[in-house]
Amino acid sequence: MTALASRAEHFAQALLQEPLPRRWAHVLGVAARARSLAPVLGADAGLLEAAAWLHDIGYAPGLAVTGLHALDGARYLRDAQHADARCAGWSPTTPAPSSKPANADLPTS
Repeated sequence: MTALASRAEHFAQALLQEPLPRRWAHVLGVAARARSLAPVLGADAGLLEAAAWLHDIGYAPGLAVTGLHALDGARYLRDAQHADARCAGWSPTTPAPSSKPANADLPTS
């Protein structure tokens, strides 16, 4: 686990484990699945795992404002944690993601 993923895990745990134990159990499963992809992703594996840990923090009491957990979590990461665009959504100065399919660069065999 990378330092970024470890920080994300502890952060998400503090926000979700006690008040939302079922949501926390879900996040544990998503993070495990993300970690299993590390051999395929190489250098981006830590970023994917961090995103897996953080993907549901917008459900946390105190962060849920708009009713859209992805938006609430991203806003919190951007505003309170000063996360960059990789963790808090796309900013106007960040290029849009590629339009090719997510698996376009994977071997076909």
